[in-house]
Amino acid sequence: MNPKLLFTILFTFTYFLSLGQIKWDFKDRKYMYEVYTDTLPSVQSIHIFTSDRQEIQVIIPKKFMFDKWMDSSYVFILEDVNFDGYNDIRVLTGLTANVQKQYAYWLYDKKNETFKSDTTLGKYWNVSFNSVEKTVHTWWRIPEDYGHALYRWNKDQLDLIIMEEEKWIADLGFLSTTEVIKGKTISKSKKIKEPRIDIYKHPSIYDLNKQ
Repeated sequence: MNPKLLFTILFTFTYFLSLGQIKWDFKDRKYMYEVYTDTLPSVQSIHIFTSDRQEIQVIIPKKFMFDKWMDSSYVFILEDVNFDGYNDIRVLTGLTANVQKQYAYWLYDKKNETFKSDTTLGKYWNVSFNSVEKTVHTWWRIPEDYGHALYRWNKDQLDLIIMEEEKWIADLGFLSTTEVIKGKTISKSKKIKEPRIDIYKHPSIYDLNKQ
């Protein structure tokens, strides 16, 4: 192919692709972030800069199409998810009809001053973080079957504190609890007549232990 023709085709393709891009700007005390999305819409790339505009890293997340009504802060979140005092990155990768959310995570590496892809949190749905008790909460809901779990970081892994799950057959419910106490896993199950757990609220360890 003629080099001039090839250049023209590539330039035209890049030009029209750029017309569909939207840039979101974020900032924290350490870095500036430029998040580029396309018209699908999905996140194309995340560019990370120092305060003097030196680009230190580019992250290309796995493509996921989100709804256009979503606010940028719903799709891209800066938050200290491992409680080390530095913001980490999470990007929306899953959304169900009943608005259950899943994210991909990049944790800040203090030694290299870059963000490293994390595979621990990405498998959980509806994750929230309690920086006071330093716990991680996740919940899930399927018709007539729902539950939640509370974890604590142990280096790069999450250790279970307690998990509760309810299953219902007509008006008959079963509450199952799995708790780890001093390294020992204790499981219990009992019948219930009405819902006992609030899966949406990040619980306190102390409240759970009182049940």
